Amino acid sequence: MTNTKKKKGNKMKLLSAVGMLTVSAAMLVSSTFAWFSMNKTVSAQTMSISAKSDGTYLMIGTGDNDTADEIQAQATTNSVDIGTSGVFTALVPSTPAVADDLTAHATELTGASAVTNLATAEVYSNWWTANSSDPNNATTNTINVKKLTTFDGFVIKKTVYLTVADGSNEADTLTIKPTFTAQSDASGKTFQGIKVLVVTDDGVMTTLTSTQSGSAISIQGSNNITSTGVRQVDLYIYYDGKDSTVKTSNYANLTGADVEFEFAVEPVVPTT
Repeated sequence: MTNTKKKKGNKMKLLSAVGMLTVSAAMLVSSTFAWFSMNKTVSAQTMSISAKSDGTYLMIGTGDNDTADEIQAQATTNSVDIGTSGVFTALVPSTPAVADDLTAHATELTGASAVTNLATAEVYSNWWTANSSDPNNATTNTINVKKLTTFDGFVIKKTVYLTVADGSNEADTLTIKPTFTAQSDASGKTFQGIKVLVVTDDGVMTTLTSTQSGSAISIQGSNNITSTGVRQVDLYIYYDGKDSTVKTSNYANLTGADVEFEFAVEPVVPTT
């Protein structure tokens, strides 16, 4: 009798453990696919953009002003329009590829590389989008995965060039401070899903979100900025399709905004 009770007790424990494992596996699958809410019908008004330096020491250029001499001659030390101020563009959610994406969607993303630096970030096919089989359910599996063939309508890419004033000491401690300002949406969810991928020409890559608005984020790479050199910084603004809030039913929360990027450095004091 005792052995029978023990066997029944052990069987119940085993069944309980199996049940818990099943629930855990189901939760894992749900979390794995929780971001598959990208849908081509989800577009939203994005932001107007500007960039500035923090004073008279750091100098900033855009467009054709991409050498130290040109930037210094232009003498822009405060705010510059990087091409979209006052212009609002509807974007479809997208995302830069990572190694896990390439493994999970090997067939659909054949030939794509993980975005890890300036060179890989600028390749359209290293970004992608997908439709959800249920665009209002963030835990539904994805369908119709596609690599981007253009940034137009998906990603706003802007480039700024940084140097220091002619004759200045070299500078380090380069930071970027994003400031997001909502144009509408009193719900407080305006910026859910909006992200900025920041990539520098000396190997720094970081992603900014609205939760970092007003905070200075280090993008200091291995090299200091000199008065004879230029630091290129690429900014990719996009609605992140991997964010579980970016879905058709949350469209009303994806509205217009302004975003400003402020760059700052510290002068290197020569040692005696």
